[in-house]
Amino acid sequence: MVSYQGGPVRKLIRVLVLLPLVWTGVVALGLIVSTTAHAEVHAYGVGARSCGKWLEDRRTGNRYDDVEWLLGWVSAAGQYRDAQLRHSDSAAMPAWVDNYCTANPLDPIYVGAYKLVEELSKPAS
Repeated sequence: MVSYQGGPVRKLIRVLVLLPLVWTGVVALGLIVSTTAHAEVHAYGVGARSCGKWLEDRRTGNRYDDVEWLLGWVSAAGQYRDAQLRHSDSAAMPAWVDNYCTANPLDPIYVGAYKLVEELSKPAS
């Protein structure tokens, strides 16, 4: 008479039960890491400076580079996003960033530009 004490068959059953749970955890971790990696943005030129510098340039009339950088950022975002951006003009967009930078002077300019693009991505109300 053979007695069953849970040898290799029991171990195999345990592995088969736990395997889907392990894979679910691996996939979930991969999604978290993937989402975090896409959140990082690199900006070059004027956009890497602070909102405080944006406001200083606007006060001193030294705004041409800032505004041209912003318009280029928004134009590129409109070209490469899946969603269409609402139309705005070249005076309204810097004014929007003025408001953002006044409230967030330590943020880099590109964060304000990114938030503007998010705003322009929303359907018109």
